[in-house]
Amino acid sequence: MARIDATRDEADLVRYFTANAAAFGVPFRPGELTAKRPVVDPSRYLMAAVDGETAGVAGSFGFGLTLPGGAEVPVAGVSDVGVLPTHRRRGVLGALMDRLVDDAAARGEQALVLGASEAVIYGRFGFGVAAHALWGGVDTGRAALRPDAPASAGRVRLVDRHDAAPALAVAYGAAAPTRPGSLSRTAAWWDLVLGSAGIFVGGHEDHLVVVHEGADGAPDGYAIYRMEEHWGSAGPAHRLHVWELVAAETAVELDLWRFLLGHDLVAEVHGMLPPDGVLLDALADTRAAQLLAPRDQLWLRPLDLPGLLGGRSYAVDGSLVLDVVDPRRPEVAGAWDLTVGDGGGSAARTDRPADVRLPVAELGSLLLGGGSAGRLRRAGRLEEATPGAADTLDRLLRWDPLPFCTTRF
Repeated sequence: MARIDATRDEADLVRYFTANAAAFGVPFRPGELTAKRPVVDPSRYLMAAVDGETAGVAGSFGFGLTLPGGAEVPVAGVSDVGVLPTHRRRGVLGALMDRLVDDAAARGEQALVLGASEAVIYGRFGFGVAAHALWGGVDTGRAALRPDAPASAGRVRLVDRHDAAPALAVAYGAAAPTRPGSLSRTAAWWDLVLGSAGIFVGGHEDHLVVVHEGADGAPDGYAIYRMEEHWGSAGPAHRLHVWELVAAETAVELDLWRFLLGHDLVAEVHGMLPPDGVLLDALADTRAAQLLAPRDQLWLRPLDLPGLLGGRSYAVDGSLVLDVVDPRRPEVAGAWDLTVGDGGGSAARTDRPADVRLPVAELGSLLLGGGSAGRLRRAGRLEEATPGAADTLDRLLRWDPLPFCTTRF
């Protein structure tokens, strides 16, 4: 049985990050801990020991998660998870995840979210894929936008990365409530995003920043990007990599894409798009975009069903009884009466017979409005007790726009 303890001091955190690096088969890089330290709460970073030896680690950040409709709820963002190669398949990960869930519940957090290194790991702990992303590139030689594509009256301005946080925070604060799956950012998190660490969650010394300003001069969108140089016999054919592109309005989003796709010396623009991103429909030549299939991006593990289902908005009215299967959390498992009216909803315990029976991970994939209960039913992952109940659940939970998470953590 693994013993789980929270880190207490800097020496513990060095041991933590050393173990996590070993779990991924890479050496410990002190600069990563130095960069992340301002956003790390040691009480959230857990180490598992077996027979006195470090066996695995798992940590989390405290975030606010945007629900459909713009409400924000507290969640734990799980990160830096690893089990040492010497201690795999001995229950270490399960012990760590159970403790993370216990701690999140004790903090009043309504769910846990994560980005998975492998897609087969976290379903057994109650996580479902709540948001997807498209990855790919656009050939700038064929990337003209349609003449009727929306454009704003604002302008794009290049800003110094080290001075960009205030403007980006304003633009992000306006955009995040419009996109389910968005995560809140503290000032320390902005320092990481705009820093020079070159790590997955943070910035890069080569990153450039442009801010879109509206007609009133207020920031209403931004892009963070960097250039990868390629010089051939015919001249430059650089690749532009988009780290983040954020805007609340479609016209602003497309203005930023116009700037990036029209950048001098660039042959291809690469980046991550929401699955319903408007760029694909705004291109005059849709084949200019070579996109990969949607990938799982944000996984969600529900904890507080009244908070999550009662906090989000809905497009249609209706009611349904959900029988949630959750062997790890009895306070989540069981029958819940979901009642929706006038754009709002509530979830309460009920003795009424269930219309739909589903595992908690499948509910997690539906809560932000991007999943499909109908597909889950056809795949054998959701049971209908009432014919047509899966379609009813889809009508209740679907949301436009689809969930998407810009923040890496």
